[in-house]
Amino acid sequence: MKSLSESQARIRELDLSANSINEGGAKAISRFLKNNHWMTRMNLSENEFGDEGVKALAKALTFNDTLEELDLTGNNIEDEAATFRDIREKVLQKKREREIAKQKAERKRLKEQEEQRLREEEAQRLIEQEERRLKKEQKLKTQEEKRLKEEDEKKLKEKKEKEEQEERERQARIYKERLVKGEQERLVQL
Repeated sequence: MKSLSESQARIRELDLSANSINEGGAKAISRFLKNNHWMTRMNLSENEFGDEGVKALAKALTFNDTLEELDLTGNNIEDEAATFRDIREKVLQKKREREIAKQKAERKRLKEQEEQRLREEEAQRLIEQEERRLKKEQKLKTQEEKRLKEEDEKKLKEKKEKEEQEERERQARIYKERLVKGEQERLVQL
C-alpha cells in the first residue's frame, strides 16, 4: 500500500475488497486518497479497517474532491450505519461542490461567450457605421468635385463668350474705323 500512496498513479477505479487490510492499511489508503485527484470509485469492502481506519478514511475524504463511490461494507465497524452516513455525506458533499463549481464555471464560460458575442456585434456595428459614414463622405466629396467642375466649366464658358464678344466688338471697331477712314479719304478726294 505504501508504494501505491507514493506513486500517486492515475488510477480511476480500484477494487481492494476482501484483502484483509487492517487499520494501518486503511491509514495508508487514506494518505493516498488525500492527495489523489483522479480516483472516482473505490471498493474497500470485506476488510478489517475497524473504527479508526474508517475515521482516517473519512478525514481523507475532506481533501479528496474526485471520489464519487466508496464501498466500506463488512469492515468491523461498531456503528456502521452512522459511519457510512458520515462518509456518504462527505462524498455527496464533495460531489455537490464539484457540481456547483462545474455549474459556476459553465455559467462563467457562457457569460464570457455572450460578452464576446456582444463585443463582436458592437465592433461589427461600428465598422458598418464607419463604412456608411465613409460612403456618405465619399458621395459628398464626389458631389462637391462635380459642382466645382461645373462651376469651372461655366466660368470657362463665360470667359470664352466674353472673349468672343470682345473680339466681335474689336472687329466691329476696326470695321467702323476703316469705314470712317475710307469715307474721309473719299471726301478728301472730292
